Amino acid sequence: MTAQRHDKKVSPNTKEELKEEPTNAVTEADESLRTAITDFSMLYPDISLEANITVDNAKVDAGLFLQDLWISLLENAAETGECKSIWVDMKKEAEGFAIEIADDGKGINPALRESLFDVRRRFGGVSLHTAKEIVDRCAGTISVGDRVPGQHERGSLFKVWLPKHQE
Repeated sequence: MTAQRHDKKVSPNTKEELKEEPTNAVTEADESLRTAITDFSMLYPDISLEANITVDNAKVDAGLFLQDLWISLLENAAETGECKSIWVDMKKEAEGFAIEIADDGKGINPALRESLFDVRRRFGGVSLHTAKEIVDRCAGTISVGDRVPGQHERGSLFKVWLPKHQE
């Protein structure tokens, strides 16, 4: 099951489409995240999703593919197995915005984390590679860790930081 961005689906072609997206398109990250959460909740009604978005008008230089970033991370949690709950947190941090997406799934083995976003390696899909490419184009950062520190089998925690748009 794949969520839709406008009339397109998140797919292996998204990477090619991303190259054509303007890098200076200003997007409200909070609104994009809220939309992705709504779309995701309709596709995965059995997964509890709690969101704590404490910012409004979170303008970033991202374009339309920002929603693909959120969908990729949410779907990764849902489709990697045994996930019953997802928590999303967004807040202002430094000169940008910090977004955390945590789940109670089976987690990611620490040995795999370093190469998880490496496009030369493939662990079952393109969604995390696409997520990394979107974050890179926004001059942001993305990382993954344990939802419960030191206990990877209790779920994953993805952290994204995006710089705010400079007017």
